[in-house]
Amino acid sequence: MQDMNDLIQQFKDLGIAERETKTYLALLERGESNANELHRITGLQRTKMYAVLSRMVVRGLCHERVEGRNRFFSAVDPNTVLDTLRNQWQIEVAIRDKTATDILTSLADSFKNHESNKYLDSIEVIRNKTQIHRKYLSLMNETKSEVCAFNRPPFSANSLPMMEEQFAVQKKANERGVRNRTILIEGVAPIEEFEYPELDALDEMRFAPSLPIKLFVFDAQRVFVALPSTLGDVQDFSMVLIDDPGFAVLAQMAFEQYWEKATLLTTLLDEHHNGNNQNQT
Repeated sequence: MQDMNDLIQQFKDLGIAERETKTYLALLERGESNANELHRITGLQRTKMYAVLSRMVVRGLCHERVEGRNRFFSAVDPNTVLDTLRNQWQIEVAIRDKTATDILTSLADSFKNHESNKYLDSIEVIRNKTQIHRKYLSLMNETKSEVCAFNRPPFSANSLPMMEEQFAVQKKANERGVRNRTILIEGVAPIEEFEYPELDALDEMRFAPSLPIKLFVFDAQRVFVALPSTLGDVQDFSMVLIDDPGFAVLAQMAFEQYWEKATLLTTLLDEHHNGNNQNQT
């Protein structure tokens, strides 16, 4: 194998951070491992390992396997990583972006002036992940008071830039006074990811053993819901935007029922840290 410093620099040239490079090389050498094992091998901070691994899964550098409350990770075949990188580079070609912008912008006015059925205007089905991501950003930008979410897999943000875009738009909403309440599934996001100093007001998070569906309610007026509701292939899902206050009222009522019974993040943190302290003693 090449010198580690040379490899790290070469991976940096490809846009892959040093932490991700060290973790990927460790997975190649060791095989499937959990976050604690990778922390010991790479020397990276234990509290940062899950964040690094989550980014690597999104970027196609490693696979994730969930077994109960445990998560295991393995390296993606280097040839597959090469194909993924090549595909990303092709997507980012400037000339394609410029051509699409020129053509579609010229058609935008015609689309806006098109008169469509009023009933169909209240329902929009989106199947492409990139379009789902863009619609979520648009809805967050338009929100005035509150977002309530059952947030569970599958996720449309399948790249680090997408994740950063969503965080940025949530931060702007928070700054203008939008309340963001989110219920997550216990065990899906490891508790090690949540550190006391890093907690902020972007989300009021609570946890439930399970959630019946993935949905977002914006200002108690519009509902963005994932179909099918059953967990299956994460590549195969659609989001339906229902712009109907009556339906939003029902969705909001369901959310409030779960919210009242859901476990506070601070409670889970206390239980987790108490459990770790007992194990150490």
